[in-house]
Amino acid sequence: VPSVLDHYWFNVDLKTLEQAWLKYANTSQWEIGIKNYGFKIITTDNSTVTTYSERASDYHPYFTFRYYTGSNYTLEFAPYKYNDYGTALTGKINNFQKRMNCYAYALQMYYRGSSPSSCYLLYPGEIGLGQQDPSYQYTDVTTFGALNQKYQSLSYYPLLVFTDEQIKKDAQAMGFNVTNLSYGSTACINDNASWLDYIQNDFNEINGRIILLVAGNHDVHFFLRNGDGTCNQPGHAADCSIWSHKPGQGQVYNGCCDETIYNGSRSYNNYQYSSGPWFYYIDKTTRVYNTWFYNGHYSSSTGTQFTCLD
Repeated sequence: VPSVLDHYWFNVDLKTLEQAWLKYANTSQWEIGIKNYGFKIITTDNSTVTTYSERASDYHPYFTFRYYTGSNYTLEFAPYKYNDYGTALTGKINNFQKRMNCYAYALQMYYRGSSPSSCYLLYPGEIGLGQQDPSYQYTDVTTFGALNQKYQSLSYYPLLVFTDEQIKKDAQAMGFNVTNLSYGSTACINDNASWLDYIQNDFNEINGRIILLVAGNHDVHFFLRNGDGTCNQPGHAADCSIWSHKPGQGQVYNGCCDETIYNGSRSYNNYQYSSGPWFYYIDKTTRVYNTWFYNGHYSSSTGTQFTCLD
């Protein structure tokens, strides 16, 4: 039987409490979380618990932060993480709505700039402007001004081909692996039937994830697959997934799933994006998630800097 003078380590899980403190700190007058008054440890038998201070010679209290990598890329559809909400009267919560457009959302990146009040639209290819692989067709696009000019001059299929190269430049600059499943030597999806066959029989989300590109009149749009089994619509496959997207500086929306995304992505915004869709496979080893970018949109820019936070 241990003596009352014996000392022991105890583990206390504070995840819920910490999240509540964080929510309160970010909500202005709108109290969604709780104020930080610290915490008290109470045992089940109401016995005394002593927490030693940093001045003690033994058993200093400390926090341990644990991180882990999940077995797949199942991303929940959680608009509250991205969309601004609230009103001036109750207190407005500014999330990532002004720091992400459809491309940044698909890559799960955000803008770290000092002014979240103005939307930052990350252009495909902006990060990879300095990449000069000899296989690239548009080797003359080395500044943001040249990149922007191309996007303003191209539409539909030519724009789709141009954007494809820009995605590859970004991938090269950031060190991640991307495969076009709809164009070139790696193509295996060219209609809705081949898409459903691929996603239901060939794809394993443990090894990677998928985004989608469509093109219209001087404009492109991206969609993000949220993960196997997130659809839950009656009659759909058990692993049918929700697809979501973020139009420009607007909010994150869910409007399609695996069984509707092929045609649904093209009919988005009154059939404006009639070229595509092209599906892209991103290898699980990529470090695109949890990344911020900055310092782009300058005519002299040779690539937007970025930082992987993990």
